[in-house]
Amino acid sequence: MPKKNKTTSDILEEVANTNVQDADKITLFELKAVIHERGFGIFMLIFSLPPFIPVPIPGYTTIFAIPLILFSIQLFIGLDSPWMPKWLEKKSIKRSALVFIVERTSPILKRIEKIMQPRMSFVFCKFGEKFLALIIFLCSISIAIPLPFTHFFPSAGIAFISLGIISKDGLISLFGVVISFIGITITSVVLIAGPKILLEAFSFLKNFV
Repeated sequence: MPKKNKTTSDILEEVANTNVQDADKITLFELKAVIHERGFGIFMLIFSLPPFIPVPIPGYTTIFAIPLILFSIQLFIGLDSPWMPKWLEKKSIKRSALVFIVERTSPILKRIEKIMQPRMSFVFCKFGEKFLALIIFLCSISIAIPLPFTHFFPSAGIAFISLGIISKDGLISLFGVVISFIGITITSVVLIAGPKILLEAFSFLKNFV
């Protein structure tokens, strides 16, 4: 009987439950060791999920945005496998936070996996791959910026693009591009209009002082 291929949600559960040296924490190096043969898609998916799910850890979005920025650049220039510098590999997250993220996202992923199939392969041509890498890069920058209410759509966009890369499903990746554009637009609006709104609010309150 042929061996059943592991789904993306299976891999995520395996990552969350893998045995590591420190049971309370898991380093990015240990994450890399578990999924080293899976390529850019699974790496970017894993690092896009924490900003997608609200986790009460100060600065955690930036920690995961840095690898996403690096991976998007590597994908753009055509590297075969993801690479991280030693200092980044030493960064760690709480295992409980990772388990929480996997538990929250696994049901969603399982539903998406039911409709994923290889299609629209032109999306993953050389030019298409560079375009996807550029979108992921812009979303990663958006995630790295500590602004309120701006992380959900960029993270979701990267997640869908990554799922498409993993399953060679161009439709799923293009859906991720659409979500990404929404996220990038929201971040841009907040960056541009945010200071103006704050100044107007301050002026309004000043009239009552």
